[in-house]
Amino acid sequence: MFDQSHTWTDLYVDFTMINGIPGSCLTIPFYFTARAGEFTIPNLSSFKPTIHVKRSDVHLESDRNGLAPTVFHLPRTK
Repeated sequence: MFDQSHTWTDLYVDFTMINGIPGSCLTIPFYFTARAGEFTIPNLSSFKPTIHVKRSDVHLESDRNGLAPTVFHLPRTK
């Protein structure tokens, strides 16, 4: 026999996953915008090496999977 309740359960899981996609697509830009001030300065003359990210603060590391993420050392956070 055809088990209809099992089919509705699968369909519900698919809908909840699809409904989560817009939320994650909106969350990522929000947090990026909130944290972008740590990587930017108002103008070039206001750059202070003790509080802003320098070229020497950016490097590549290798993780346990062999991938090479870019690492930023933030001398100061908000």
